[in-house]
Amino acid sequence: MNSHTHTPRFGLEAKLVLLATVGILLATSVGNRLILLYQEALLEEETRSKAVLLAESMARSFEYTLIYEDLGLVEEAGLLDLFVEDMTQRRDMEVLFVELLDPQGRIRAHSDYRRFGEQDETFAARFPFGLEGTQAIRLQRDGQEMIEVATPLRIASRSWGDLIVSVSLNPMRRELAAFADRLGYLTLTAIGVSVLLSFLVAHALARPIKRLASAMADVGPQLETDLQVDRRDEIGLLQSSFLEMVARLRQSQQEQERTREAMLRAEKLAAVGSLAAGVAHEVNNPLGGIRNCLEQLEGGSANPERSKTYLPLMRQALDRIQAVVSGLLDFSRRRELAPASLDLADVIGSSIELLSYRLERGGITLDLNVPDNLPALRGDVHQLQQVIVNLLLNALDAVGACEAGWIGVQVQTTADHVLVHVDDSGIGIDAEESRRVFDPFYTTKQVGKGTGLGLTVSLHILREHGGDLSCLPRREGGTRFTLTLPVAASAKVQP
Repeated sequence: MNSHTHTPRFGLEAKLVLLATVGILLATSVGNRLILLYQEALLEEETRSKAVLLAESMARSFEYTLIYEDLGLVEEAGLLDLFVEDMTQRRDMEVLFVELLDPQGRIRAHSDYRRFGEQDETFAARFPFGLEGTQAIRLQRDGQEMIEVATPLRIASRSWGDLIVSVSLNPMRRELAAFADRLGYLTLTAIGVSVLLSFLVAHALARPIKRLASAMADVGPQLETDLQVDRRDEIGLLQSSFLEMVARLRQSQQEQERTREAMLRAEKLAAVGSLAAGVAHEVNNPLGGIRNCLEQLEGGSANPERSKTYLPLMRQALDRIQAVVSGLLDFSRRRELAPASLDLADVIGSSIELLSYRLERGGITLDLNVPDNLPALRGDVHQLQQVIVNLLLNALDAVGACEAGWIGVQVQTTADHVLVHVDDSGIGIDAEESRRVFDPFYTTKQVGKGTGLGLTVSLHILREHGGDLSCLPRREGGTRFTLTLPVAASAKVQP
């Protein structure tokens, strides 16, 4: 009981006032700094804009004078110096100097007459990339901050030289200092009023808030409290709202436990349904290959040598079905690979053989380009074959509705990688689809035609092999999938 009535040496009221004061000081300091930086940027940009406008507007007068002089219509006779003097005597800005250069970089007119005929040796350093248009830079020379604007004097393709105008930033600094003084007086007034108000508010609210805070702290895991509403003002409303909140939380806690159990059961059912659809999609591919082999054997149309290859192919397909089921069930977990030495040409050939019947039935042209003496690779044969089959099936689906469909399989080698390009002449995909095709359960096929897991699984397999899979639309139409595997796979595949 004493712990609730004991008044600390540095009470809540003092803490609130101190916290408010520190917060106000920090906020005003940061705010004033940002305001001054913003105002400085505005004033500098205003000075820069005025300097650019002055240079560009006066450049026209210089150009006309130089043209008329060149045509012999007028004699310059100090007219350029008059323009320079007029620019340096402007009252709206402090022009430090005006310089007119001829095409060779010599000073043709200057606010300092003694520099007439000199070579401006620093022009190239100040504007190292030349002048294609008006340029404005900020400089500090001899302790003087300035904006220097250079604009070319050009008409059509002929250059008459360059005009340089230097404007001091001292007026901006004086205006900024005056603004800072006004802002400082306003800030001090605001701080004083804010501190006084914070003291009054803290004094009025600290005691009932402390009682309410103590009641809140006493609420245990069972959400029980002995707080009573003993006020008729906003604090009393806060007490009443707190009691109602505790009651709702108690009820919500009970409902949440029941809902969590229901959600866990629902998530398990949804996962089973998704995996079942994925297993059906992935298993049907090798089953279709087995069916093709059986139809060839039953029809007796295949030659004896070719028929002998069907049995091992069907066995491989059955092995892959087992691997697919395990792979999809373990999709969210890291699955250990079974790396072994492999011949990529054999993997591609067996994958195409399983789908040969569908290729022939659809009248689809297959362009196969696999060079001899491919680098030796190391990886999981079943999983890589699954990737090739997935890509070929996607290509078959893409060209299935097109006449004279075409699929290309091309293998390229680099110093470090082997690339397998699977192209098709189908309807193609747009840029947005090419970025999303590897997302789980994303598919452009009709409902019931696919689950959107094939490419996701393929990408996962390749990345476990240290490779990658990309998708791009072809210029000729259709889509290109590029499978990348490292040549030194034996050192990169993590068994």
